[in-house]
Amino acid sequence: VRGCSRPPLTSSNHRRPPHVQARGLLAASISSDGEAKNAVTGLVAGHAYSLIDARKFTVKKKEVRLVQLRNPWGSFEWKGAWSDGSREWRENPKIKKLIRPAAEDDGSFWMEWGDFCRHFDGIDICNRSRGCVRPRTRLHAPSPGPEPSLNLP
Repeated sequence: VRGCSRPPLTSSNHRRPPHVQARGLLAASISSDGEAKNAVTGLVAGHAYSLIDARKFTVKKKEVRLVQLRNPWGSFEWKGAWSDGSREWRENPKIKKLIRPAAEDDGSFWMEWGDFCRHFDGIDICNRSRGCVRPRTRLHAPSPGPEPSLNLP
């Protein structure tokens, strides 16, 4: 997906961008005319999710890129790969030990970066001391492009 190659928590030179250094708030969303729950994915369109963390791991020479989000409702969570209780946690005990995910219906969940890019289409970035620095960052360009990538330090 063009435009979704680098998450807002990183920059191309592997340094944390200014909005992360300033402890800015990041929110991810799925465009919609109104709030719409998707019972299959566990995601809500037309709704903002806090973007909490992003991590990169190498497992058997394969890169695993994860982002952590939180639904402010405190419930209704992602049901795909890396969701609470999914097989990915059992198959990757070292990652589970490092992240220590809470398998609770608390609104907080992890998802793979590629899934994030497929489902979410915008990120709002707000520097708490200066207001919104980039009110809306588009994740998707009109035409398809290379696979998403995550560049973390």
